[in-house]
Amino acid sequence: MKRYSELVGSDGKVEKFGFSSMGIDTITSDYDDVLAGKSDSVSINAFYTMAPGGTNEKMALDCIRYAIEEILEWTPREAIQKFDSYMLRLMKLERVAEFIAYPVEVGTNDTRYIMSRLYPNRVRISREKLIRDTYEKVLSGTGKQFPREYFNGGEGFRRFCVCLTHLVENYTTISSTEEFYSFFMSAKGKRFLDVQRLRVPADQFAISMLDVIHYVTRNRPDSDMWYAYFTFRKEVARLYREERRQKEAEAAENDGLVQESIEEAEEVEETDGSVGEMEMLMT
Repeated sequence: MKRYSELVGSDGKVEKFGFSSMGIDTITSDYDDVLAGKSDSVSINAFYTMAPGGTNEKMALDCIRYAIEEILEWTPREAIQKFDSYMLRLMKLERVAEFIAYPVEVGTNDTRYIMSRLYPNRVRISREKLIRDTYEKVLSGTGKQFPREYFNGGEGFRRFCVCLTHLVENYTTISSTEEFYSFFMSAKGKRFLDVQRLRVPADQFAISMLDVIHYVTRNRPDSDMWYAYFTFRKEVARLYREERRQKEAEAAENDGLVQESIEEAEEVEETDGSVGEMEMLMT
C-alpha cells in the first residue's frame, strides 16, 4: 500500500522516524476521522505527551507527510512550492504541527521549517543564517528586540558569537585577531556594542567578551596567543583596581579614626570647661 511504502523496514516495522507502526496507524487514523468530519482535530491522546519535540515531533511530521503525499498526492517538489500556512490550516494540520519543536527564530507552525524537516536534502535552513537574520531585524528596527532568554546558556553564548561575527563582518573593517581583541576590549568597543544592541545582553547574561572573541577566532593560528595576552591584561587591571579600592578604603578608615579622635578631644575640652565653671560658681 503506498501509504506506508516508504516507511516499512526489512522487519516489517515502520522505521522512517524510529517508532512502531502502531503510533503511525493511530495518528493517521485520527487524521482520517478529522478529514471525514468525525472530529475537529487529531486527538492529543495520539501523542505520547503534551510536549513538542522528540517522538511527538516524529509522529507529527509523519502525519503531515501522509497528508501531503497520500491525501494531496503531491511530490516533494510540489509540496515545497505549495505548502504554506493556508494549506496547513486548510488540511487541518495546525494542531498536529504544534508538536514540532521550532527554533525560536522562526516561530510555531512555520511551514518552511516543516519542509526542511520533511525534505532535508531539498530544503536547507541554516541555524546560523536564522540567527543573523534575527540580529539584522533588531538592528534595522523591524524586530524590536531579541527573543526572551535568547542569549541564555550555552546555546545563547553561541548565538551571541554568531551575532558578533555578523557585526564585525558587516559593520567594521576589523581584519586581524589583534584588532578584534583590541577594539572590543576597549571603551570605544564597548560603546560600539551598546549602539549595536549587544552590550545589554552581554551584561545581562554575564557573557565574557574575551571568551566570545576567542571562540569566534578559534580557527586563527594566533587566537590563543592574543587570548592569553588580553586575559593577562584584564587580570592585571582587575588587581590594580582592587588594590586601589583597598587603599582608598584604608585611607577612609584612617580619616575616620583621626576624625573620631578629634571629636573625642573636643568632648574632653568641653567637659573640662564645664567642670571649671562649676568650681568657680561654688567658690
